[in-house]
Amino acid sequence: MPCMNCRQVNQLVNVVLLCCIPGYPTGHPDCPTYEEDLQHLKEKMDAGADFIITQLFFDVDVFIKFVHDCRAIGITCPIIPGMMPIQVESLSCFSIVCDTCIDSEWSNLMWSKICDKMGCLFRNIKCVIS
Repeated sequence: MPCMNCRQVNQLVNVVLLCCIPGYPTGHPDCPTYEEDLQHLKEKMDAGADFIITQLFFDVDVFIKFVHDCRAIGITCPIIPGMMPIQVESLSCFSIVCDTCIDSEWSNLMWSKICDKMGCLFRNIKCVIS
């Protein structure tokens, strides 16, 4: 059976389905260029995608540029920033996989908050043990 696009699937099952596609604010890691990745994204939107959810990013300016670049080539569907709960153990690894950078100011703030929480936790444990 040939591959169907979102519009064909909607017609086949006669229900309303929403089709979401992923967006990579810095370009897909496997795509040769950012511009080529945007063209692939536009093709997917033209094939019937209803909205885009981005992969994670840590710099709002990267997201703003991505939305601007999408609009400039005719991508008109809603673009929703991807959200991810912070899991410290996997954050650095995940940022490498998604080919995005963690802003040093944000990273320092995150680690200082974690250290504050850990310090508080250790002080509380010490009080309970004493």
